[in-house]
Amino acid sequence: MTLELKVGTLTAALFGLALLTGASVPATAADWNNGSGSIKDIRGSAAVPVPAPMPIPVSSPNFYFRFDAAIGVVDSVDASERGLTFGVLDSPGDTGPQPFGTRSSWLNSDFDTFTSIGAGVGYNWSDRFRTDVTLEVRSKADVSINGTERYVEHGVDPFYLDGYGPSPQDGTGVGTSQVNIYARDLTKLRSVFSLVNAYYDLGKSHGFSPYIGGGIGVAYHELTRNHSTRETTCDLTSVPVCNAEFQRTQYTAVDKKNAFSLAAALTAGVSYSVSEITTLDFNYRYLYIDGTDIATSITDPRTNHTSISKVSIGDTSEHQLRAGLRFNIH
Repeated sequence: MTLELKVGTLTAALFGLALLTGASVPATAADWNNGSGSIKDIRGSAAVPVPAPMPIPVSSPNFYFRFDAAIGVVDSVDASERGLTFGVLDSPGDTGPQPFGTRSSWLNSDFDTFTSIGAGVGYNWSDRFRTDVTLEVRSKADVSINGTERYVEHGVDPFYLDGYGPSPQDGTGVGTSQVNIYARDLTKLRSVFSLVNAYYDLGKSHGFSPYIGGGIGVAYHELTRNHSTRETTCDLTSVPVCNAEFQRTQYTAVDKKNAFSLAAALTAGVSYSVSEITTLDFNYRYLYIDGTDIATSITDPRTNHTSISKVSIGDTSEHQLRAGLRFNIH
């Protein structure tokens, strides 16, 4: 009986302990996830920290390409010729015509306007300062000589003290033959120039950026020259006078020369950002190009007289209006 009592007492104790344990589980289960629910809810409600995204650096493009076109007006250019000599055969002394050269009225040049197109590559050193190198082709220009001169033909005449005089002549000593000189000369100039430029932007407002700049470089010139002189005679006693001409001499010369000279520029303009990649550019540019020349040896086969003729083209100062595009490269 004592044994049964002990067993019953132990069983009752274990049963009570179980009831107490079961009663405490709901409270623990409700509290262990901060009251947010059961174990199955833990994954969705837990606060998992997410790293902030790394900022992407934003910078202005550095390199750019540019393409430009320009039209310019040139200040007066000094074009001249020195060295050609005419009338040598008929100029033995005071009685004959003095040898003469190219008359200023014979010269003509078309240096009034130029056009140019070009391209370049540049670099933005900062938001305000940039540099570029450009290469441009300039439209051609001509220097022409187109002249005619006439005088009475002279030659050996023993009746004159120095042995020369009008020849042929009539009985009164008046010359009866006229010499006609036709001089034609054309020099063509083609130029390519390259500049190293620097610009400073004065600020930016609503996409517009006014700027100033300057450049220095070199111009490459190609000069080609064609010369022709023709001399004829005609009879002053014919009716009509000089109704027929007879060729006395003719000579030609062809020459070509390549030369370099200084080039420089001053620029003021404004650019407009169409997009992050494309920029419109409008500017005024003062362009200076140093002069050049071409010297040609010209020989008259009748007299074997050789003239070293030099056609000179003076410095040009050009006022240009330019428009272009710049393409930025990231």
